Amino acid sequence: MQGVEKSLVRGMRPGHLRRIGDVTVKALETRHHSFFNANGVFMSDVALSFLITLPNGYRIYHMGDAALAADLKMYGEVYHPDVILIGVGGAFEDSVGDLDPEEAALATQWLGAKIAIPMHYDLNHAQDIPEQYRQELARRGVDARVITLGAGEGLDLEG
Repeated sequence: MQGVEKSLVRGMRPGHLRRIGDVTVKALETRHHSFFNANGVFMSDVALSFLITLPNGYRIYHMGDAALAADLKMYGEVYHPDVILIGVGGAFEDSVGDLDPEEAALATQWLGAKIAIPMHYDLNHAQDIPEQYRQELARRGVDARVITLGAGEGLDLEG
């Protein structure tokens, strides 16, 4: 991991739970590609997503570049995430395979989260993606608040 001190890196596998202070991180298997180029060597492993539980009990599900899969419905039933970080952008040439707005709305419905933060959409060519996602949620009757964050912005879950 370039730029990260080796002592801070921890390996995880599906189902593994780590405690970091008062925060827990559970690794969940997901459906997306998982490879990277490490100095000319391509490395690959099982794709993971992460359920992060904060000290206040909030559960944040970081989906990564997930594709639509029935596992998401089960994760909603078992883990009940409050917040999801969801890749919404759809397939485009050389994309990482994020969900299109309709698929993202279905995944949000299955997960049952009340807050959804879209990510991985092309800010230069697809600025309307969050709005398309909101419209699909409304069409499905999904009660989730969509919050778009800019680079470096955060969300206070305490207030």
